[in-house]
Amino acid sequence: PMYGRCGSENPRWIDGSSPERQTMYARSFWKELAKAIYERDNFQCKRCGASHTGKNKLHAHHIKSWAGNKATRFEMINIISLCNICHQWVHSKENINNEFLSS
Repeated sequence: PMYGRCGSENPRWIDGSSPERQTMYARSFWKELAKAIYERDNFQCKRCGASHTGKNKLHAHHIKSWAGNKATRFEMINIISLCNICHQWVHSKENINNEFLSS
């Protein structure tokens, strides 16, 4: 039922900002901001405390999602360091309390 449902036809579509997000994540501004987040968080996951390693890298995670929250996209208070495992968990169905997620 989802095949071919792109853009505003997709039920998960919010504001069409995905291409903008992908472009920004490739820019040096975002890379510098993410590095500042990691430094602030002592290069450790805010959920489990894991350190950045080759297999379990850190991600700069938006608490309020990128889509639909233009005003908070680059606010450091809205971004935390999560290891790859925790980042996947936060966005999974297992996160029933929406930990580290806000609308």
